Amino acid sequence: MEIREREDELFRSWRQRYTTSFVIDGAPRPDSFLASRVRTVIVLKDVNAPDSPGEFNLRMQLETDPHPWWSTVANWCAAMSACPETPRWSDLGQVAAKDCLERFAFMQVKKSVGAGSVREDTLIDFARRDADMIREQLRIYRPHVIVGCGIGKILASILEGTKWRQTQRGVWYVECTLDVNLPTSYLIDYMHPSARAMKSVVCFGLLDAYREIIDAHGLRAAHPSV
Repeated sequence: MEIREREDELFRSWRQRYTTSFVIDGAPRPDSFLASRVRTVIVLKDVNAPDSPGEFNLRMQLETDPHPWWSTVANWCAAMSACPETPRWSDLGQVAAKDCLERFAFMQVKKSVGAGSVREDTLIDFARRDADMIREQLRIYRPHVIVGCGIGKILASILEGTKWRQTQRGVWYVECTLDVNLPTSYLIDYMHPSARAMKSVVCFGLLDAYREIIDAHGLRAAHPSV
């Protein structure tokens, strides 16, 4: 079964747990995602779209016309896609956001729309309740790397992450086994794209950690079908 079909099948079951709104997310372009040598999933908290009750198709938005908020994440994706090279900061914004995002998959832990911020205890409640669905969605992508944006430790708890490690520059990451038949995933506990910090520093901080992790664990040579 193709990624899109598996996503849609999962969401048909998952949306039954939500009464007011439900976010469709995932891989904007599955073929481009599968062509990536290091399959990477970026996991966020929830979607800031308080005026969008019902079904919110984030996946389609990211494929066709991402909201300007996604420009920061697009910069991260462009930098990781350039790995092992280190691109100039001034070059990262020259490519359309949707083209930067297409090689990645994106998930929200809380599948109902939010309003700009969400309490940590609320996220923990949703993550625990939907742990089975979160794990299943990640299994669809067979990721080598997962970037937890402000929710790394919450994700690690439901994915039963073991063997926490720290990169040379102090970014924490942990090994997660989604299924015995899948490759090990490395979950990076990173900050949220909306963090109040210099965007270039945050971007290259992630790139540095990403590059060290894929080199340390031999992921750069990984074939897309692994």
